[in-house]
Amino acid sequence: MKNSKKLFSLILVLTIVLTMVLTGCSNNNTPQTTPSGATPTPASAEPKTVRIGIAADPATLAPWAVMSDGRVDVLRNVYEFLFDYERIGGEIIPCIATDYTQIDPKTYTVTINDNVKDSKGNLITADDVVFSYNSCIELGNQAVGMNPIESVTALDATTVQFKFNTTAAGSFTNAVTYCAIVSKSEYEANPDAFTSTPIGTGPYVVDDFVPGSSVAFSKNSNYWQTDESLRAPFSQANIEHITYKVIPESSQLTMALESGDIDIGYYVASSDVHRFENDSYNVTAIARDLMEVILFNCDESNVFSNEALRKAVCYAIDSQVVLDNAYDGVGGIGKTYGSPIFGDYLDEWNEQDYYEFSIEKAKEMLVEAGYPDGLNVTLMTDNSNAHVKMAQVIQSLLKNVDITVEIVQYDDTLISTYRFDPTQFDFYIASKSSFDYITSVWKFSFDANAYKGKTLNFYVDDKLQTLLNTAMDANTHTPENINAVHEYLKEICIGYGICYGTNYLVSTNTVTDLALDSKTRVLGGACTYADGFVGAKN
Repeated sequence: MKNSKKLFSLILVLTIVLTMVLTGCSNNNTPQTTPSGATPTPASAEPKTVRIGIAADPATLAPWAVMSDGRVDVLRNVYEFLFDYERIGGEIIPCIATDYTQIDPKTYTVTINDNVKDSKGNLITADDVVFSYNSCIELGNQAVGMNPIESVTALDATTVQFKFNTTAAGSFTNAVTYCAIVSKSEYEANPDAFTSTPIGTGPYVVDDFVPGSSVAFSKNSNYWQTDESLRAPFSQANIEHITYKVIPESSQLTMALESGDIDIGYYVASSDVHRFENDSYNVTAIARDLMEVILFNCDESNVFSNEALRKAVCYAIDSQVVLDNAYDGVGGIGKTYGSPIFGDYLDEWNEQDYYEFSIEKAKEMLVEAGYPDGLNVTLMTDNSNAHVKMAQVIQSLLKNVDITVEIVQYDDTLISTYRFDPTQFDFYIASKSSFDYITSVWKFSFDANAYKGKTLNFYVDDKLQTLLNTAMDANTHTPENINAVHEYLKEICIGYGICYGTNYLVSTNTVTDLALDSKTRVLGGACTYADGFVGAKN
């Protein structure tokens, strides 16, 4: 039964991808020529290593730092959680935990395995779980998942009690899938707080970490779950070594795949996909759960505290042009602040106006805002290729209404700090998602309870909070209440959903089956490989 559940979970994860029929699984030793004329590196001796190209820098391997694309790509190798989502909006499945019981609407108990150990052999008990959660809450970097928690208490060595301050839909499931669990004693003894030398319970350990360049893992020989039939779906270890290479430029990622420097490439540009339409590679198209948005600085000291000015910018942005440039037109246009992948997304929004591109309307709003001759503003973005392209397109589009945009570009570490500082930007580009509902997407940006009485972008509005509270509550999580938040967000225009793309994942044909987690990130350890697979060259 447990084996079936494990297999079923993996299948469910993979159902969110659309796999293009471009596979060819040859196990012979005949060299195969790539479209560029390069010959993939032939199999050689052990050790077996899969090399994965990712677009974003993990920056830090600390367990409770601000999450980013690069961190999501790599952290699951070394850290584990109480539970995992089987897919976005799906059921939760045990990892460190074995099960849970709901005591009342705001109280749950979670039982953990009694044999969980980290890679150094430290036994993980309920006290370590409590320490991990309290540390995560205190740091405040993952507030959206942690703020609903009122308390975490160890009832005995393997039982933890969670009390919540809300009955919001998804509060419990988000909380128990959001916090990495570590040993209290090991963490406190570590000289860099696991920033570069983390010790977790996961199926791999860190061999080498070079921020901005690469992170290498090897199989955890002391992995605690020795019964393969009970190992969590996302904690498989089917290969000895995994190396992630940070390759932010899409053309370089394509070259790395063609030259044999990597076996799997994430975020391959759609314009380059045709280069891999042959028997040497597999191509997988993945619908993105991330909506690309802009968030306005609504602090009372900022120009974008002016609602009409915010609307002027939205009307001046042609979302289709942004999609065409950032994702080669493959994806969709935003119709609310969030992706249509979520189960509580309302299809009726697709037929409604959502700040449709209009230079005339943008100029009318500028006059109403008191800026008939335009103004200068600062647009903040991270270093991801898609966001940089989006910023450049927005800069060009806003010139049409005499808004001059200065683009300021920072790495993920600085962005994580500056987005909470109203003096650093006027508006910024971000990717927004959640594990379950679109109401959670809104919560993560606009829930004043998570951001000291304001939204993430410094807006204060009791009506918005009331609407959010109603729509997020499990008892009143209805289409009518969800739509009320959507309509009000359109009205006040503090954030704007622009577009969402499609990710292309390319692998060599010696990677016979890709495994993806609930966030559609490649799990190198859970993939399957052809006989004789060794991997890309160093």
